[in-house]
Amino acid sequence: MKEFSFVSLGCEKNRIDSENIIGELIGRGFQLIPEQNNPDFVIINTCAFLREARKEALETIKQFTRAKKIKSNKMNKVVVIGCLAQYIKEFGRGRLELPDVDLTVPVDRMHKIPELIGKIASSPVQKGNPDEFQRGLRRFLTTNPHSVNIKIADGCANHCNYCLIPSIRGPLRSRSMEDIISEIQAVEKLGAREINLIGQDITLYGSDLYGAPSLPGLLKHLLASLTTIRWVRLLYAHPARISDEIINLMAKEPVLCSYLDMPIQHSNSKILRLMGRKLTREDLSRTYHRLREGVPGMALRTTVMTGYPGESEQDFNDLLDFLCQHPFDRLGGFVFSPERGTRSFQHFPRVSKAVSEMRLDKIMQQQKAISKSLNRQSLGKTFPVLVDSCNNGQKKAYGRLYSQAPEVDGKVIIKSKGRVRPGDFIPVTITGIGSYDFIGEITV
Repeated sequence: MKEFSFVSLGCEKNRIDSENIIGELIGRGFQLIPEQNNPDFVIINTCAFLREARKEALETIKQFTRAKKIKSNKMNKVVVIGCLAQYIKEFGRGRLELPDVDLTVPVDRMHKIPELIGKIASSPVQKGNPDEFQRGLRRFLTTNPHSVNIKIADGCANHCNYCLIPSIRGPLRSRSMEDIISEIQAVEKLGAREINLIGQDITLYGSDLYGAPSLPGLLKHLLASLTTIRWVRLLYAHPARISDEIINLMAKEPVLCSYLDMPIQHSNSKILRLMGRKLTREDLSRTYHRLREGVPGMALRTTVMTGYPGESEQDFNDLLDFLCQHPFDRLGGFVFSPERGTRSFQHFPRVSKAVSEMRLDKIMQQQKAISKSLNRQSLGKTFPVLVDSCNNGQKKAYGRLYSQAPEVDGKVIIKSKGRVRPGDFIPVTITGIGSYDFIGEITV
């Protein structure tokens, strides 16, 4: 039993875990094949932080356990790993069952996956180096090799009242600077031109290893080691710990994109306190202006939540007003979900789902106009664009500005006169804009 398929659900941090596991299994003699090619077994890496994510995971698991029972299928094993397995271990026993699954591996046993998979395989499995697996040195990239996400830490130490992450992913566990730089140097050799540093909260990086937040130190070491990478992007920074040192580095280092993903969740001081965010509206305003004033051309992305227990119409209007006075280039939003195991599960009064969704819709409609207005400032200007894909037959390519993170921030639709390739940086003049995307022409 050597052929396997892999399904990765949830966030980019999950995708990185999946890529590490795939690489390790290939290194031990297994073969990755598409699921439609009838593998011997399938591995499903799951998400469980919200009810909808658990629902998606359970539906995916049922799809494969049903397929396993079809006589003409070679597949006879279904393996479930990651956050749903951990959720069931922590909170779901007696409520959630996976009766037709052959192996479940929670987050706290992920480092044993190659060994556990080997035990259910019906043929000899090559031995591996557990240390190499945990350090991500056999990673199998499943996305464009020119843009690579690098996880610098796992778990979280913030303990926001609505969040299951510390319960499922565990406490903050930073990777050493040496391991991170080794991985980045490896993906450089594979053609990486952009790296995105991610973690649940990258501003906490190094607190557990080095006794204090150490993101600036990591960035300095990293920038000194790069050869071909032109963009380094910072994702998921808690607004409480964005230091002057981080801002100054972003202002003076051209390789550091003038871009920051800074989830604020809300702006009302009362709601922030109920959320356990340890910030006030005034704190958020100061951080916003420090970033805008300290980094030329700064692009900011954020995430907000509507319908947190106790959110009144006035509290919501405060958030709407804050987002108008402090315009973000990009914004994502979601409705509060009461999750068993969090403090907020016991918080009342709850806001109805209909009201929460209506509030979120108001925010997204407002943001659509804000994003379009900010995008308009780029008209007629020329920027370096990183090409993600192209159709040279149609003389069209698709890429991103420094202000656009992969997957979430739209794209630049490029009228291409000659051949371009994914991973190329090309000068593009912006000739048209929408709320999320740009249109541009290559500047000779």
